[in-house]
Amino acid sequence: MLRTSAARKFALVFGIVYIAVGIVGFAVTGFSDWLVNTDERLLIFELNAFHNIVHLGIGGLLILGYFLPEESSTQGVNIGIGAFLLLAAFIGFSGAGTLQIISIDSPLAADNFLHLVSGIVAVAFGFSRVSAATSPA
Repeated sequence: MLRTSAARKFALVFGIVYIAVGIVGFAVTGFSDWLVNTDERLLIFELNAFHNIVHLGIGGLLILGYFLPEESSTQGVNIGIGAFLLLAAFIGFSGAGTLQIISIDSPLAADNFLHLVSGIVAVAFGFSRVSAATSPA
């Protein structure tokens, strides 16, 4: 059986993207100032070393979700990651402490919008219908 459901494809692709962003983030921030609010950016997105670790963790969980045997487990990982990202967006937009720990300066920071969109997409793929598995011809 091939794993071709939308939820699994999302988990694999976004997992790889988040891992790549975490690795590239370390090229920008280095391995110091873990919890310091810095001016370092990847394109328009603020980050610090701790933020990179969060990206690596999200990517790892999504890739793990791809390999889980039950489709519902993959969907659950997508929903859980989506909920986490939506919570990060909510906290970011509320300006609660300006998220100094992950180096987000303001409620209107690009990161907050990215977290909102990513969270919505992850939850949507978590609730996507399960397609019938296909077998090789």
